[in-house]
Amino acid sequence: MRMYFLRHTQAEPLGVNGIVQDELRPLTRKGRKTAKQIGVACTLMELQFDRVLTSPLVRAKETFQELQLPYTLKPKITKTLSPSSNPKHLIEYLIDKHLDANELLLVGHAPLMAETVAILIGTTSERLSHRKGGMFALEFTDELHFGVCARLLWSLTAEQFQRIAQSRKK
Repeated sequence: MRMYFLRHTQAEPLGVNGIVQDELRPLTRKGRKTAKQIGVACTLMELQFDRVLTSPLVRAKETFQELQLPYTLKPKITKTLSPSSNPKHLIEYLIDKHLDANELLLVGHAPLMAETVAILIGTTSERLSHRKGGMFALEFTDELHFGVCARLLWSLTAEQFQRIAQSRKK
C-alpha cells in the first residue's frame, strides 16, 4: 500500500468576500492554479490513486477538484482529516476503513499531515517541511499501525510539482 499526503493549496484569508468561518475559505486563484499543476505533475508521474479522502473544509475539497485527474474518483469526505483531528484518530480510521486501498490520496491540513507522516516513518514533524501544496509519498513496509510502519518514498513541494508540470511543455 502507498499513501500520498497532500496539503491543500493557498486559500483566501478570513474576511475576504465576507467569509468569517475558517471552514468556508475557498482557494485563491493562485491556489487553484497550483492544484491544477499538481494534477498535471501527478499525471506525468503516472500516479494512479484508487481512493481519495479529503477534509470537509472547502479548501481541501477544492484542492482535490482542481487536480483534474484524467480518471474519475469521487472523494470520501472525512472529519478525521480536519485541522482539529489528530494522528491517532486518523490512523485508527485508516485501519478501520481503508486497508484495502492500494494507492490512497489524503488531502488535508497542517500540522495533522506532517505529524501523521512523522509517526508512520519514525521521525519528528519538525524535520518534515510540508508547505501548502506539498505532498509526501509513503510505502508501507509493515501492516498499518500507530508507529513506524512505512518509509518515505519522496516529498515534493508545490514549486517542484510546478517544474514537473512545466516540463510537459518542453
